[in-house]
Amino acid sequence: MAESLSLARTLGNTNTAGNALNNLGIVAFHEGDYAGARGWYEQRLALARELGSGYGIASALHNLGLVAARLGEDAQARALAEESLAISRELGDRSTVAATLVSLAGVAARQGEVDEAQTLFNESLVLAHETNDRYRIAHILEELTTLAAAQAEPERAARLGGAAQALREAIHAPQPHNERAPYEQALAAVRARVNAAAWEAAWAEGLAMTLPEVFAFLGVKA
Repeated sequence: MAESLSLARTLGNTNTAGNALNNLGIVAFHEGDYAGARGWYEQRLALARELGSGYGIASALHNLGLVAARLGEDAQARALAEESLAISRELGDRSTVAATLVSLAGVAARQGEVDEAQTLFNESLVLAHETNDRYRIAHILEELTTLAAAQAEPERAARLGGAAQALREAIHAPQPHNERAPYEQALAAVRARVNAAAWEAAWAEGLAMTLPEVFAFLGVKA
């Protein structure tokens, strides 16, 4: 990808350069190199602004918000996500809207704004369902599992965790490794609040749930 970026710059192909910058940022992010990811995304944002690409600007802002969240900079993460959301809504870019709503929900959850987080997660779920983005649905279910764990709701966490696992297995998309450790820590903490049999039973129920049943369990109309 670095070679692709260099060639695109040499040829003056700004669209290819923008895509390469974004991809380099994604790789760095998933490797846990958040400072590196920020650098690539900032270059992507600058190029998108230069080109006047609303989609590129919204995407780069969203990705920079993800980096800020991983670095514990929640105020910055929220500001970036809100800016991305406003642009994405104006463009009618439902995919980026859904992604940014998840980011805002995560910030709300970390700030103890549980009702706001739930509302934002639910709105994102509806959009992900409408765009048939099952990968995003699985991610949102994991976020909701973590939220339930933080609220000391073991059976709810187990059902949602089981549903998320079933969906990931169905689409052959394992959880990214940089998300796995904190997720498993949250599960371990809440699992300790209930006996093993109850946890396993609730997890099995989640594994067996269809998506319509998951949505009904969450009270989401889609």
